[in-house]
Amino acid sequence: MRLIKEGKAKMVEEKKRQREENKLMKEAIKAQKAEQKKYAKEKDEWESGKHALRSIVAEIDSTIIETGSVGGTLLTRFAEKGLKYRVQVNPIRGSILWKMEVPQIGQDPASVSEVPYILFVLQAEEFCDLINSGSFWDHVHLVQDRYPTFTVCFVTNKLMNYINKCERAQYRNAPNFNSWKRPPVEEVCFQPYQNFPELSFYRMCNGFVFSGFMQISNTPC
Repeated sequence: MRLIKEGKAKMVEEKKRQREENKLMKEAIKAQKAEQKKYAKEKDEWESGKHALRSIVAEIDSTIIETGSVGGTLLTRFAEKGLKYRVQVNPIRGSILWKMEVPQIGQDPASVSEVPYILFVLQAEEFCDLINSGSFWDHVHLVQDRYPTFTVCFVTNKLMNYINKCERAQYRNAPNFNSWKRPPVEEVCFQPYQNFPELSFYRMCNGFVFSGFMQISNTPC
């Protein structure tokens, strides 16, 4: 009788232990699934670009900051928008490159990838000189040779203000102002429509620091 009671007690304890183990196992599986769901959601958010502002770092060529009046305003704008940047020496002078830094998510290691855009920040005078000298498209092709899959963009500071100012000065001082030539800005900016499927040129005003933006895709028709 005593052995039977002890046997029953052991069976009860064993069943109780098994129930506890099963409960703990179910809780562990539930927690693991919740963690996997969390990681999957976070990964989807990063891949969809939801956290783009947090993940993208602008690599600004030091010459943009060191020369001209654009650099200080540019950094101020980046700071106001909460954009991350670092000043360095880029392979091509006056350029801004972009990197996307994604932190470790679950078992996926942290990664850094290139954003296929390269931006050139030019003073209006520099942009006009580049066009008047006939070097603009040579410069574009040089960039495309180095970054064949990138979209090339140009931003100029108060472009039309500069052109209008030079035209007024030329009109007022016609006899003594023969050295300046109005660059064919519109022709240059719209010419790539014939060869590139994606190009846009904007005049951005309303107090924003830049008045000209040009974007050239590197995929010919």
